[in-house]
Amino acid sequence: MCEELEKCNFQTIGKIFNDAMHLLWPSGVKYEEVLLFVSDAAPYMVKSANSLTMLYPNLIHLTCLAHGIHRISECLRNEYSTVDKLIATIKKVFLKAPSRIIKLHELFPNLPLPPQPIITRWGTWLNAVEYYSNNFDSIKSVISHLDNEAESIKKSKELFEDKHLKSNFCFLIQAITNLEKSTLSLDGGLNIILNVKDKLNKCNGRAAELVKTKMDFILKKK
Repeated sequence: MCEELEKCNFQTIGKIFNDAMHLLWPSGVKYEEVLLFVSDAAPYMVKSANSLTMLYPNLIHLTCLAHGIHRISECLRNEYSTVDKLIATIKKVFLKAPSRIIKLHELFPNLPLPPQPIITRWGTWLNAVEYYSNNFDSIKSVISHLDNEAESIKKSKELFEDKHLKSNFCFLIQAITNLEKSTLSLDGGLNIILNVKDKLNKCNGRAAELVKTKMDFILKKK
C-alpha cells in the first residue's frame, strides 16, 4: 500500500497501517497475526506503534538499525564542523565548473571527482570524509592551482590549512550498507551492530565518547 499523507503524525500513520491491514484481510483483519512493525525512529512513529499494540497484541515495533547508524554519523558531522565546512565548500568549487574539473583531471587523471554528499542520504557524508582522508594532499594540490576567482576557492584554501581530516569512524559507512541489504538475517544484523560497538569502544577522544553515548541512547529505543 502506498499513500501520500498531507500530515504526518502518529494518527495518520496509525490510520494508513490499519487501512493496509484491511487490504490484506478484506473479510476481517487477523489482529493476532500481525507480528512486526519496522520504521525509522521518529517520535511520531514510536507513538503510533505504541498505540497500535492496543489493537495488535503480538505486534513488536523495531526501528531501523541503518537509520540509527545514520543518526550517529549526523552526530559526527556536528562535532567536526571544520571538516563539514571543507566538504561543503569544495562541493561548490567543482559544481558546474568544467574548467576546474579539467584541471583536476590534468593533475590527477585517476582521481575521481569529490563526492557531493546529500545529508538525507544515509552515509554519504562519511563517504566524503573517507574520500578527503584518502586524497587530502591531491585535492589540496588541485585547489592550490586554482585562482582565487571565487569565494569558495579562497575559503577552501583557508580550510585546508586549518586541520587534517581523520577517518576513524568510516567503518560506519559499511555498516549502513550492510544493514540495508534485503537478504540480511536478524543474526547478521545483530552481528553488525556488535561489531560497530566493538570498534567504537576502541576509539578515543571527545567525538568517540559522544558517538558511544549516542549509540547507547539509540539502541535503548530499539
